[in-house]
Amino acid sequence: MRKWFALLAAVALMGSVLTAGCLGGGADEDKVKVVLLLNGNLGDKSFFDSANAGVLRAEEELGVEVKVIEMGLDQSKWEPALADVSTQDYDLIIVGTWQMTEYLEKIAPQHPDKRYIIFDTAVDYTKADLSNVYSILYKQNEGSFLAGALAAMVTTSDMPLANPEKLIGFLGGMDIPVINDFLVGYIEGAKYIEPDIKVAISYVGSFGDPAKGKEM
Repeated sequence: MRKWFALLAAVALMGSVLTAGCLGGGADEDKVKVVLLLNGNLGDKSFFDSANAGVLRAEEELGVEVKVIEMGLDQSKWEPALADVSTQDYDLIIVGTWQMTEYLEKIAPQHPDKRYIIFDTAVDYTKADLSNVYSILYKQNEGSFLAGALAAMVTTSDMPLANPEKLIGFLGGMDIPVINDFLVGYIEGAKYIEPDIKVAISYVGSFGDPAKGKEM
């Protein structure tokens, strides 16, 4: 569900940039230029891959010019990269996750002629003039409600590897608000099916350590 939200939101919002008359249509030099900054890398088969799929779909369906920049996991490079693309000729700059919020709140007001999207979080609009920033938040607890309900049905079923106890697990990347929003929906969904079910909760402490996640 989250994948489709990210993909469709990117297409819809870039469509609004086009229809708002940001640039005229026609020649290649008049194409709307979009850059997606990933504070990580492609290949996660999840969050960043879905964002990439969204901008590529916009490129195909809306005719925008797209560039995707993988900033990697070195956080010292994220703010300079955002500052750099803000001085270039991009019409729309897309970033995501709470880790980019502070940088965007600092840089976006310095470039009022640019348009920004930040997904999976929101900037604090009371800090500065951030009218050129569009924040996207998801109702991720609705999707995790369904996951919790399914987990509760499976755990007491006769499916292979299902445990007989009314016990399920939740493994989060980090103990942060957006992940805990998933957790709330997951627990509520499970208890909707089995009111007395227990949920074992753990956090890896990172989004980039699959080995530790597997170990836990």
